[in-house]
Amino acid sequence: MQPRHSILILLATCVLCASPSLAAQKTWTGNGGDGKWESGANWNPPGAPGPDDDVLIPPDSGTIKVDGKGCKKVKSLTAEASEGGVGTKIQADDPGESVCFEAKEDVHIGEGVEVRGNTGNDGQNGGDVKIKAGGTITNDGKLVGGDGGTGAKPGNGGSVVVDGKHVNNNGEENGGAGGSRTSGSGKGKDGGGVTNNAEETVRVGKKSGGAGGEGPAGKGKNGRVGGSAGQTLAMLPGDQMHGDAALLSVHAGQMLLLGLPAESIVADAEIYVDAGGPTAPVHLHGIPAGQDVMVAGESICFRGAPLLDDGVTLADITEPDAIPSIDPCRSCIPNVPWHENFDVWADGYWLDHVGGWKGWDGDPALAASTSAELALSLENSVVAVGPTDLVHEFCGAEEDIWIVRLWQFVPVSFESGGVEPFRGSYIVLLNTYADLGPYHWSAQLHVDSDTQSFIRDGIETVSAPLLVDAWVEVRIVVNFATDTYRVFYGGVEVGGPASWSDGVFGQSGGALELAALDLFANGSSPVYYDELEIVRPAVGDMNCDGAVGFGDINPFVTALTNPALYEVTFPGCSIYNADINRDGLVGFGDINPFVALLSGGGS
Repeated sequence: MQPRHSILILLATCVLCASPSLAAQKTWTGNGGDGKWESGANWNPPGAPGPDDDVLIPPDSGTIKVDGKGCKKVKSLTAEASEGGVGTKIQADDPGESVCFEAKEDVHIGEGVEVRGNTGNDGQNGGDVKIKAGGTITNDGKLVGGDGGTGAKPGNGGSVVVDGKHVNNNGEENGGAGGSRTSGSGKGKDGGGVTNNAEETVRVGKKSGGAGGEGPAGKGKNGRVGGSAGQTLAMLPGDQMHGDAALLSVHAGQMLLLGLPAESIVADAEIYVDAGGPTAPVHLHGIPAGQDVMVAGESICFRGAPLLDDGVTLADITEPDAIPSIDPCRSCIPNVPWHENFDVWADGYWLDHVGGWKGWDGDPALAASTSAELALSLENSVVAVGPTDLVHEFCGAEEDIWIVRLWQFVPVSFESGGVEPFRGSYIVLLNTYADLGPYHWSAQLHVDSDTQSFIRDGIETVSAPLLVDAWVEVRIVVNFATDTYRVFYGGVEVGGPASWSDGVFGQSGGALELAALDLFANGSSPVYYDELEIVRPAVGDMNCDGAVGFGDINPFVTALTNPALYEVTFPGCSIYNADINRDGLVGFGDINPFVALLSGGGS
């Protein structure tokens, strides 16, 4: 390899090797004896960690159990390396539960440390592993999704999702295996996916999608794997990506795929390599002709300018031959269910290709900033003001029912921008979105100071009185089975069901999926948003243990009679699991269907 190639490898390694802070205010001791993260006696000084605590887990700490009810919020997290000893495992406590950490600064998972979602029972998906940080995430250990439950109603494997400013994966990330079907006539379930996203740099490391489960009608798909970065993405010798599909993408920078051996990137179906434009550099140095680094069962889409050693072509290192593309390579790793509270970023942080957020068509000027001026939970919200046209894309929200929920704060001084008939500040859901098109709008909601209204646009517009100077829930219930959606504002329905695929103004031809959420200020004064989520209700499972039984009765009653208490008591559950009759509301009309569900009569 020529010296300039060595320099590139050194550059890639150094860019991606930020050191985590070892300062700690809370140190794990395990002295409480129950192994639970939430038990104050297991920490020094006593008390479970909170959002302002640096957390240190010493080597060989054994198994630490996390209750799986929502994300654990800390300032930073360091799980120190365990070399040949007992090791450290951070695992969800109950079947099918997930492990989730949100850190304002850095996260370091040391060598010999494993973070794992729990295996599901029959009827349960495996638990996910989700790590989100405002700083650098370094994984030298293992991140593993839980296996899906096996039985008559198998579950999908749990996913691994890592999202930070920098992501440096020196270890392994594996999706959970899909559950096998032991009776009936269907297929096994799909394996869990693995994806890393970073504002600046990603080191890919070793990624494997979970194996698909077996079934009488065939095998489920292996999980998808992906990595995306705002500026630099690197794969170095020893890094691997194996799954049903593999996606590597960079927004505006460079991709470094250096010195890779054969079959470093293997996909059952497609491989997508998207460097952000047809002339964006993809460094493929140190790979000889005939060494097929990328191997796909169907096709390889390549968008970028390949830079190879002399005498080597892109076709020489891909099987089948990569297909050069001017347009973006289109693929996605499922990223729902989803939750966003903007608290891992500092006040005033610009959300340009950060945490999945970007300006419309990828324009940085149309993004938005976090704000500590108003917040529903903890520190920050996001503010839509002036030119804001902030987009988040989604993949996997399709089939059955999904709920899009966000909290909106409209100041009493709010003034609409724009020109009639399009005045005000907007929330838009799209069933089709790509930068520079195509687009297809399904739902369009806006607040207007002129009429003091919250308005659902459409061929027939409907409205409700505008609620100001308070956090107000906006909820959109999308039923893909019936191709409809319903809108609730402050708990009250605005209009009746409307067509999802027909589009806002009856343009028709839309897809039966949720592709993007758009917060469009339209020249208006500030409107704030916090606690956004997209969830798929698990009907009747009120305590989120993965099954419907008598243990759900008391939580169901609490959800009906005291919704605020329910959400505090079960922070990882959706209150809309109590919407048994699927009318978009939680109320006394759900009681009889809930009783029938408990008695085996269905919903």
